Amino acid sequence: MSVVAVVTLILLITMSIAYLLGDRVAVFGDREQLERFVRPYGSFGPVMIAILVMIESVIAPLPGGVLPVLAGALYGVPGGIMASWAGNFAAALIAFAIARYFGERVVRFFMPTFSKEQYSRFVEKNQWFFWLSFAFPTAPSDVLSFALGTSTMRWAHYIPAVGASLLLRMALLVSFGESLADIFFI
Repeated sequence: MSVVAVVTLILLITMSIAYLLGDRVAVFGDREQLERFVRPYGSFGPVMIAILVMIESVIAPLPGGVLPVLAGALYGVPGGIMASWAGNFAAALIAFAIARYFGERVVRFFMPTFSKEQYSRFVEKNQWFFWLSFAFPTAPSDVLSFALGTSTMRWAHYIPAVGASLLLRMALLVSFGESLADIFFI
């Protein structure tokens, strides 16, 4: 089964469970309850989303599509994109820097068979692959950032490319979240 199929299946199962439990778990039940959940953060709600995204990506590199979807449901497209992009972009820069400083030991923690030489050759020949992987939610951007940090890629190339690619990824995920909110919380 492909990664996209697994991620799609997990998203569908999670959304179905959330919808079915909606009456029992008030936060998922209606938009007002969801908004009351984040209201204590006030105008810092989007900042909290950005911080959570950054922590989730750097400390516990896991697929992080849930928080941008939640940001879209809570703050709509413009606010959700800004919060999610800021957290993901900061996390990508931190992961790249950590890998650049500590080297391939960090990447081997996530990918035990990682080979810096093989990876660097692949990166040089197929940079488009990484930018597509960053742009579309098909691979964990945090793991890609750690791996790219060990490559010969320069900061001057990494920063604008990952920034633009993550902007597209966040736009897709946040728009999906806003659409879900419109469907489930009408």
